[in-house]
Amino acid sequence: MPKILAWSVEIQTFMHQPALHMPVGLASVTQLRERVTQMYALLDASAGNGQERSSLISYPLALRVAGGGPFHLGDDYDEMPPHTERGHLLADVFGGEDNERNLVPMPRAFNQQTWKNEVEGTLKALGLQHPGTMLGMKIDCEYAGQDPRIPSRYAVNLYSFGRKDALREMVGWENVLARPNALFGDIPRGYQENIGRLFNPFNYAHILTRNLSPGLPSPILPEHESVVGTLTLASLCELAETLRVPMLDAHRAMLHANWTLEDTGQALRHTFQLPPAHRRPYAVLDYMLERGELQGVHPRLERKTLGRCFQSKGFSDWQRELIFAANLILHGNRQLIISDHEDDEVYRQVVVDYASRSGEVATMGRYEYAVRKWVRAVNLAPGLKVPRGALFLNSTAFAPQVDHVVAKAGVGNGIDAFSNAQVVSGRWNRSKSDNVIEQGAVARTRMLFSR
Repeated sequence: MPKILAWSVEIQTFMHQPALHMPVGLASVTQLRERVTQMYALLDASAGNGQERSSLISYPLALRVAGGGPFHLGDDYDEMPPHTERGHLLADVFGGEDNERNLVPMPRAFNQQTWKNEVEGTLKALGLQHPGTMLGMKIDCEYAGQDPRIPSRYAVNLYSFGRKDALREMVGWENVLARPNALFGDIPRGYQENIGRLFNPFNYAHILTRNLSPGLPSPILPEHESVVGTLTLASLCELAETLRVPMLDAHRAMLHANWTLEDTGQALRHTFQLPPAHRRPYAVLDYMLERGELQGVHPRLERKTLGRCFQSKGFSDWQRELIFAANLILHGNRQLIISDHEDDEVYRQVVVDYASRSGEVATMGRYEYAVRKWVRAVNLAPGLKVPRGALFLNSTAFAPQVDHVVAKAGVGNGIDAFSNAQVVSGRWNRSKSDNVIEQGAVARTRMLFSR
């Protein structure tokens, strides 16, 4: 199994408009970003067995505003673009680091199938074919798609640098690395800015090239056109109006019947936990789904059943669309989505003079700044107030996310049911972690029937 000894990247700056590529954004916002254009790596062809895949903490470099120092929190980054995941340019099974410079947004199928087979699989095979040699890998990333954060094409070139013993005799190579005479075998593993200097025709023998083009996801449209999933803002408002009367009628019927998800026939076949009753703002959607009242409201619900809620695949676009529409109804706000949890940071009192132009960054917190940016962008009329709990989809930290109240990971054993959903800010969703289970959670143990 090849092992990465040293690697480096080349970075390119670009201008980014979040509104065009996030679920909702402000078209007036333009940000300076950075993205990886070239990756260089030196590998020991037969260093040993691969390592366990690690849990990802970092996010791709292209998903945050450029600058700001060497350390960044999770809420400094965009949410992953739709239908993408954090893809390693240098696979972690070869020792690739969980580092923002080693990550790019990759379409899921491309990352898990094409990249794994064509790049990682090929590199493993070369390690077996060239024992005792040093391999080099150069990855060029092109960005010709509509989302400038996502590579549209990869050119992967693999090289042989010869046997390790012979390389130590090559004049000048030691000076390229971090310390003298630390060549291949005892160099400090990790990021080395100058590795790219070794990739010239006099130092290597080219082995093969892989040109790969993933099928890129469709871009998200600007704020006045798109909100979530496949729905435009106008369509979401129409969905909310269509849903309003039947949902409010169903909510009264649900309360009168004392209906709960855990008592349904579908629930009896599964083991799970649900939040306490006061943490189920969208339980009425489960009620309507079971009774067949929801299928006629949403165009993609014709064949959906309550059993879908127990499948562990994450909330679907159609679920998020309905939840956001229900959020507009329940909170009575036609312009903003509101957080469902009072512990969310967005519920603190905001005391900012929105008209002031001085000291806006230095004197206010992140949320206050997000509020001001939205107020100015929409030219909010004097005397009107931004409601507490307001979420802004142009914001990274305070964009609305559909969250599992009882987490699916860890000890939660939550499910993808409307009864287990809440809308919260991205910042609070990340901070609450997978292990938070509110007092009063209801456990459903699978029923065993004997013949």
